[in-house]
Amino acid sequence: MNKNYLFISVIIFISFILFVDGCSITNKLDIQENGNLFEDIRNANTIAWIGPHPDDEIWVSGLLAYVSLGYYKETYVISLNKKAYSTSPGTPEDRLVDNQDFKDFMGLKDYVYFEESAEEYTGNLKERFFAFLDNFISESDLDLIITFENTNGANGHPDHIQLSEWLTDYSKKNSIKLYYYISRNPINTSNEPDPLPVTDTIDLDEHYITSTDNKRISLWDAKVEVIKIYSSSVPGANRLTQNPEIAAEAIHEENYRRVNF
Repeated sequence: MNKNYLFISVIIFISFILFVDGCSITNKLDIQENGNLFEDIRNANTIAWIGPHPDDEIWVSGLLAYVSLGYYKETYVISLNKKAYSTSPGTPEDRLVDNQDFKDFMGLKDYVYFEESAEEYTGNLKERFFAFLDNFISESDLDLIITFENTNGANGHPDHIQLSEWLTDYSKKNSIKLYYYISRNPINTSNEPDPLPVTDTIDLDEHYITSTDNKRISLWDAKVEVIKIYSSSVPGANRLTQNPEIAAEAIHEENYRRVNF
């Protein structure tokens, strides 16, 4: 009787362990399934990074490389402004050259400056920007937008936060998929990391693309090349190229949060 009781107890214990382990596996799968970035990219017609400054796209250059050169999607960068606040060690003209070199390297459909067409639309800046987006979407079939998140904006810059709030409002009203870039990389944050949650993480060493010069490179290699491109006019990019020990501290990933489900 005691042996039977012991046998039954062992069976119950093993069954319990398997049940708990099964629940853990299910939970892990559920967490993985919360990320839909790659699926949304595959299903998108046109994708755009939208930022306030003509260098913000550096933050998401791994993803943009994958979108443009991995998935072969029509990919745009839209900057609200054409002028940059700081272009050390170069000039404002160098920044515009860097933008075009970035466009060519990434195989973008276009690099667009809202500032050039802002006066074509009426109303305040937000209204003019929304009218611009209406027109841009009708011509490009844009259906997936990536921008900063709207509490910290990667580094606390008010322009990042303000534009994110605008795009959050616009995308919800117009049923456009929106993803926030979530800065969790220690070398990218001047204060606190962006708040969680993260729904999608891209390992930049794991994924490869064929560059426009027909080389097989990782997304991390692509991001390094982008930093080199912008090192002539972006102080932060120049600092990384001049200080490899700082660059070595970078986490080889980009994090995102899906906003519109």
